[in-house]
Amino acid sequence: MDHPSLRVLYARGSDTTALAEALSEDRARIEGDIGAQCIAERADLVVTRRLSPSFDLVPQVVPASPRLESVGRVLAAVGGGPHSVLAAVTARNLAQRLRVPGEFVCAYSVEEGPDQALRTVEELETRVPGIPHRIVEAERASGLIDEVADTALLVLGAPGGSFFQRRFFGQGARLIAHAPLGAVVVKEAPRRVFHQMVEPDWVGTLLPASEALRLAHGPVVPVVEGGHVVGVVRAEDLDAAGTTPVGEIASPAVTIRMDAPVTEAAEAAADLGGPIPVVDADDRLVGLWEPH
Repeated sequence: MDHPSLRVLYARGSDTTALAEALSEDRARIEGDIGAQCIAERADLVVTRRLSPSFDLVPQVVPASPRLESVGRVLAAVGGGPHSVLAAVTARNLAQRLRVPGEFVCAYSVEEGPDQALRTVEELETRVPGIPHRIVEAERASGLIDEVADTALLVLGAPGGSFFQRRFFGQGARLIAHAPLGAVVVKEAPRRVFHQMVEPDWVGTLLPASEALRLAHGPVVPVVEGGHVVGVVRAEDLDAAGTTPVGEIASPAVTIRMDAPVTEAAEAAADLGGPIPVVDADDRLVGLWEPH
């Protein structure tokens, strides 16, 4: 979600609308099926009224009574869990959009010591540059609250397994409740194929190989019949096949669903040796995905 053209979808409500406006200029209200709209609009994240454990198509951002008009600082509380990067990036983006300072803070206990907290902030610093960071000793939610300025908006990840999350949920629903200007809770999700797919090149089954070769712009081309991928053909095979119909030299179809994680697409593309055809829920060709 770290780019100026962040596409945000948001649910109805004053808090969700205000938070979406603070996150991005490129936004739209959720109408109907949230999953279908995320795919159709290639949404980078959604702003919803509550976290949905079963929804992981795109990252979620949830307002917890934030008073955005009074924010003088944005602080991300991180703990090395799966949502820490998103929390830090959200804090930085909000700080930039609201034109206030931002930082991320990692808490540690006396028992555990500061070493893990230091490693956490050092790793995050490489992944989320451009925002200051520090570590603090805090045994309870109140210990971190003491570190938060009266004009600070708190950003934190959904419940997880880190020291920070163990200490501050549900004790730490107290953390949110006592945050000076409210909070923003984030939940990460894998990057999906639909975020990165491009318009597909394809050829029909009856097209002569020599003509298909002139249309091919990559090492692997989908072979399509009736909108469905029925195979793939390699450019090197087209070059050697003369006027043979493409359907006769095509290999079995290899595809990836548009809502699959890009990690899954990368594995499939590596096995195929080139761009992989992307299909929708009806197995119709909608794009191509290439390794980035």
